[in-house]
Amino acid sequence: ECTGARVFAPKYNAYLMEDLDADSTIAQNFRFGRYPAEFEPRACPPDETFQDGDELRIGDVTLRCILSRGHTTDSTCFFAELDQKRVLFSGDVVFYGGMLGLNNAEGCSLADYREDIGKLSKLKIDALLPGHAVFILRNGQKHIDRAARKLADFVMPETFFEGNEFLWDAEYRKFMLDQEE
Repeated sequence: ECTGARVFAPKYNAYLMEDLDADSTIAQNFRFGRYPAEFEPRACPPDETFQDGDELRIGDVTLRCILSRGHTTDSTCFFAELDQKRVLFSGDVVFYGGMLGLNNAEGCSLADYREDIGKLSKLKIDALLPGHAVFILRNGQKHIDRAARKLADFVMPETFFEGNEFLWDAEYRKFMLDQEE
């Protein structure tokens, strides 16, 4: 609305952008103080939806949509070839070191991760660009392959949110101090 930008959303859960009460993570994020108290989310009907395998054209760039469930039921990575580099915009699906976006939220599923991670395994990614933290500009496929290997093993894979608990450290300290008073 303010910028005139077109809004795209995964077809499966696009309704969540219009029915904010149906998205349980919004209330959870408010409850744990991840949004400023004065923030008021507004519905944002998407201009277009996409699904697995679709191609989105943005200017001169073509993005291939790869449904990569696990973080959410509609998590989607976007693959592009830019300046002879194979690039994956991975959102909250996979991060540096093969960490995953597993968390304790509705729709997050280790089984879905195991089922869909193979879609990312043979892309020969140069640059891995997650939604948070470090961008990997070379050998991005190694990080994806580590995630896939961990998902095939019996041990729990590392998670981005747990592995970066310093992000939540101030909240935890405040909680502990509140309990002591």
